[in-house]
Amino acid sequence: MTTPPTIRILWRRYGRHGGRWRADLPPGNGVDSGSIESTSRDTVERLAGIVADRYGYPIVREEPIHG
Repeated sequence: MTTPPTIRILWRRYGRHGGRWRADLPPGNGVDSGSIESTSRDTVERLAGIVADRYGYPIVREEPIHG
């Protein structure tokens, strides 16, 4: 059984003091597999939402783990 294509939004930590929000895009329907990255969660959510609406992909949000 194959899993349907999903857009994952998660926080990627880079180094001690920073990180970026990232939306991992599935391949298919004219979309190369890849990602959208920004320090702004709103930007990533908005752009991922456009792709999700156009191709019918669900979005899975992974909350950052602080610690």
